[in-house]
Amino acid sequence: MPYGFHVDAVRCVGCRACVDACCAQCRVPDELSCRTVTSYEGGVWEEAPDGTCSLILFAYFISVSCLHCARPACMAACTEEALRKQPGTGLMSVVTALCTGCGDCARACPYGVVKIDPRHGVAVICDACAAVIEAGKQPACVEACPEDALHFGEMRDLNTIETALTAAETGHLVFATLHTNSAADSVDRMVNVFPEGQQRQIRLQLSTTLRAVLSQQLLQKRAGGRAAACEVMMVNSAIKNLIREGKTPQIDSFITMNAQDGSITMDNALLKMVREGTVTYETALGYARDREAFSKGRRG
Repeated sequence: MPYGFHVDAVRCVGCRACVDACCAQCRVPDELSCRTVTSYEGGVWEEAPDGTCSLILFAYFISVSCLHCARPACMAACTEEALRKQPGTGLMSVVTALCTGCGDCARACPYGVVKIDPRHGVAVICDACAAVIEAGKQPACVEACPEDALHFGEMRDLNTIETALTAAETGHLVFATLHTNSAADSVDRMVNVFPEGQQRQIRLQLSTTLRAVLSQQLLQKRAGGRAAACEVMMVNSAIKNLIREGKTPQIDSFITMNAQDGSITMDNALLKMVREGTVTYETALGYARDREAFSKGRRG
């Protein structure tokens, strides 16, 4: 069963305790930490009816490490087969005896979380503290978080999904990952892990809390390297109704109709990449869900 990290951006205060714990656990300097904390901030002026203005500021933090992708671009780029996914957990690891430190994996990673240790000439990648979790404990970064903003597990687990839904219902911003093929599949996966008697309630919870789903595939670019084709489902009232009524097979059609909201199907995202010259038609066709319609879309 694949595992991964879940970040509660509402709870994260940017203290970097997770980064410090990672450095201590892996015995690496700060610049080689497998985990980083990125901040986002800004503000807007708002005018009140009486003509006075006030500045509304916002700031939030995201703790990021390896996403342990289903089809890792870093692993595909490694000609020495030094990067591996661990059987059962799906977590990434480095076979240091095979790694030459060439840096191809770091350049291929679309998230910039793979690094090269210049001291030893090998790749550094998060393995979620594999030895620690084998002992039944949580990764060092999760254990160190004073705000309980980091969680580790697998979203296919009923308890994890239930916790995520409860957090979302109580006003928390929840980011989570699933190993699925589409936005609609993600909805079905979350619903179907529950007993049949609970599924109606879970659909209702999802319809009121889900804001967006991004589904991605990594493709070989014309110029070398990898590019992400992203399906985006922005959840509006129509999508909410489909989720609530269990009509997920109709979601693709509604994603197409809601392009003005930023939604896009995977096949349309692939066509866009072909038209922009990012990938070849043949490469995109191999990842298309409806190849016949994809071919017609290209001719159109």
